[in-house]
Amino acid sequence: RDLAQVTKAKAIDSALVIDALGRFGVDEHGLEDLDRRILACLARSSEPLGLKTIAVAVGESEDTIEDVFEPHLLRCGFLQKTARDFLAERSPLQVDRDVLEKGTHWNAELWKAAAEMGWQGAGIPEEYGGAGCGDLELVLIAQELGRALAPIPFSSSVYLATEAILLAGSDTQRKKWLSALANGSAVGTLAFAEAPGFPSQASLKTTLAGGKLSGTKIAVPDGNVATFAVVAARSNAGVSLALVDLAGPGVTRKATESIDPGSPTDEPRDRLMTSAPARRARSMASTTR
Repeated sequence: RDLAQVTKAKAIDSALVIDALGRFGVDEHGLEDLDRRILACLARSSEPLGLKTIAVAVGESEDTIEDVFEPHLLRCGFLQKTARDFLAERSPLQVDRDVLEKGTHWNAELWKAAAEMGWQGAGIPEEYGGAGCGDLELVLIAQELGRALAPIPFSSSVYLATEAILLAGSDTQRKKWLSALANGSAVGTLAFAEAPGFPSQASLKTTLAGGKLSGTKIAVPDGNVATFAVVAARSNAGVSLALVDLAGPGVTRKATESIDPGSPTDEPRDRLMTSAPARRARSMASTTR
């Protein structure tokens, strides 16, 4: 994907890049599939990203692909090492112990420091205040956060809220919320489930009407520390996604105890929205990709 972006920008000779990738059976349209194969190899290996991982994904020798992928690998390898070194210094196990013993659920200072490193904005386009990286870079950051057990609401903000806004948000909503996520001033989450069991569109009872949300959500990831939520609800347009300020009127919430105190969710009976102000993004039927 990065090489495709380079060719579009014509920063280097496009024909040269396409020709080089063609030797491995990868064309412009196959770069996304290559990303998936690389990620699959990373998932099966404890080794950092390197020529060996790419070689396994592409099915060629390390020497054969070195010239083509070396600049990309150097950048990704630097990113991964920087993340690992940063977390070794700023997020040792004592940071986790302090969070668990104090019951704070997360470390706000580490969250801001991570934003300064550009991690929350890794998958956010530059026009919305992010770094505009690809999925591969985001996975490398996530891998190191998991390795360090970093106590920050990264998954709920990045995998859920950010992706939902990129998928369904208007340009105005993206500018407001994605920039806030990228600079660490906001924590986001996605509120979908309403009852035990597998959540589905058919099980939704929360309603959105007249710019107001009413309903109850359960098991909202990081729901007690999030500043806003993307909420699935029924509206006159069908099933829609709506943005809600969790510190605003009409919202009550309470953390529920779980096996993992470091991954807080909301108490079912207390996660209630009564005429909470909300802004609809799009209907879920129009956000498939």
